[in-house]
Amino acid sequence: MRCLSFVLFFVFIQTISFGQTPYFYCLSVDEQGRTTMCFSSSFTNRTIYYYNTATSSYEVLKVQNATDDTNYTDLVNNAQLSSIEYKISSSGASSFARTIFLSSSIIDNSSIELSWNSPSLDENTPLQGTSGKKYKIERKKSSTNIWEEVYLTDSLHYKDVFSPICLDTLSYRIVLENEYGCFSSSNISKNIVKDDIIPSSPNILSLSCDETSQKLILSWMPSSSIDTKGYIICSGNPCVEIDRIYSKTQTSYVCNVCDITKENTLNVFAFDSCNNSSLNPLAHTNIVLELSHKDCSKYIDLLWNRYEGGNIEAISYNLYISENDGAFLLNKTFSNNETSYTFEANLNIEKYCFFIEAVLNNGERAKSNKRCFDGFKVDNISFAYIREASITEDNKAVELSFYLNSSFEAKQYLLYRSQNRVSYNLVANIENTNNDSFSFRDEFENSLLNQVYYYKLLVPDECNLNYYTSNIISTIFLKATQKEDGTNRLLWNNISGWEGVESYEVFRIDENNLDGLYLGALPFGDTIYEDNTELLFSVSDNLQYYILANEKENSFMDTPRGERSYTIKVRKPSLIFVPTAFTPNEVTNNVFKPSCSYINIEKYSFRVYNRWGELLFYTNDVEKGWDGYFKERLSPPASYIYVVEYVDSNGMKQKKTGAFNLIN
Repeated sequence: MRCLSFVLFFVFIQTISFGQTPYFYCLSVDEQGRTTMCFSSSFTNRTIYYYNTATSSYEVLKVQNATDDTNYTDLVNNAQLSSIEYKISSSGASSFARTIFLSSSIIDNSSIELSWNSPSLDENTPLQGTSGKKYKIERKKSSTNIWEEVYLTDSLHYKDVFSPICLDTLSYRIVLENEYGCFSSSNISKNIVKDDIIPSSPNILSLSCDETSQKLILSWMPSSSIDTKGYIICSGNPCVEIDRIYSKTQTSYVCNVCDITKENTLNVFAFDSCNNSSLNPLAHTNIVLELSHKDCSKYIDLLWNRYEGGNIEAISYNLYISENDGAFLLNKTFSNNETSYTFEANLNIEKYCFFIEAVLNNGERAKSNKRCFDGFKVDNISFAYIREASITEDNKAVELSFYLNSSFEAKQYLLYRSQNRVSYNLVANIENTNNDSFSFRDEFENSLLNQVYYYKLLVPDECNLNYYTSNIISTIFLKATQKEDGTNRLLWNNISGWEGVESYEVFRIDENNLDGLYLGALPFGDTIYEDNTELLFSVSDNLQYYILANEKENSFMDTPRGERSYTIKVRKPSLIFVPTAFTPNEVTNNVFKPSCSYINIEKYSFRVYNRWGELLFYTNDVEKGWDGYFKERLSPPASYIYVVEYVDSNGMKQKKTGAFNLIN
């Protein structure tokens, strides 16, 4: 409170300008609520009053002589509690003023609302020397104990905004300086500012095991609180902090200390800049997959725990399976009450891996740890090779020969046969004779007609669960068609099951070559051969053919073999050609006779009739024909009837009739 510095100056000024009316210049409130007021001097005694709100009247506070100091400190009223009104009177003249009372209210830990009154009771009559002056807002933190100017304003209200404070006491005061250097100051308003508002809790989405890294990942929706500074990760019950994340935007955490083969209960809390932590969200527990298997069993037992996450729960479980380190594929879906499954394995698959995926009711998915099994590697035979599948000469059996590693003591061998290489039927259980080579004859009740057969040999392992499969070898089926020029066209399938085919040899069996006449060889891939038998009239009209396939060198160090095909029989068809006209008087075409091939000539007859049914000509010699004469006279031009009777190459009686013209 600075009053004395300008008292003498104002004694002179007020004598000239103001006469004897006393005036208040400033009123200052200290921390104890005492008000020190400065006022003008007078030539007479002056009386200081305060307004008693209880009696609603002014009461005398002090009577001063004219020679007393022009300042006074009120020790009666406490201006820290409210604004105190004062009146000063001298020689019937009075002036009024009041202390500035500051009130404040905390909005949050980063803002406080301030409001105060003017020191003048009449807003239109400010204190002496304060016209146009601004209120200075000062603030002091208990942590620094230094007053600092915050703002200058004409208003009686101000919202102080500052950086969030965790815990501190903020003191405020209002200072109004007049033009003479006298300061009016308000009471000191103190506020304990602290951040006791906890951040909103993050929303846990899932606790899932990463398929690649096999580490647990906790995922959540971030806290919506602006002051969130990061997240606390804790484990167990009670939950013990295992890590802290200093990022408000992070939404997942990889747990490097979690054992994925055990159940882990993880939780996440948000914390703010004042280390307030959010409420406890409902913790989540991961899925742990276990598997078990008995020796020599093709079944794998899977067991898992239910996913737990408070109101987040599984609505179903998916089983994913990988074969031989391939991609994981969905195998089966279970209800949320099922937590076990017995999987039937394919014993040809060396390695299986599994994981369980929970489909959660919040749309998220959570995976279990991955469990793998490669225990199907039991002893089995190293190789089994079918050398050949030759068809016997009578087409009633297939002779198969085998070559395998007899050091593996299989109990038996299973021979399968197929007509389409898709569906196989068991042909025989062949006992192990402990020989590297053995053979088997597959008997058929009927001849092997119009069909290729496929064979494979299966050798069971020591558990009789998994089977080694040999090469699949095919028989050779031979077909034949006859062309009009007397050529027999042979067609067969490429043999399958060998590592390579050297050649196909073609043989023909006739009455002079009962073991087969070699006709030629074709390379692999060529499966058509044509045999021209047009000039073979002296041979039987019933020919047979077969193919002999020759194997190339194989990787089994086994001697290459040959495989005989189905033997096809070709019956040459009987051919009868009868002309439609002849000219007896010409040099050519002057004898009418049928042209016959491949018929039984001993059962042949040829007749010619006129239109009235009279027999004009008859012979049983295929080389003779009618010259047009009947009873030594040339028959007239007309239509005549012929009748040819014979036995064909199939032994069937045939009769051919028709009309022809005699042209003169």
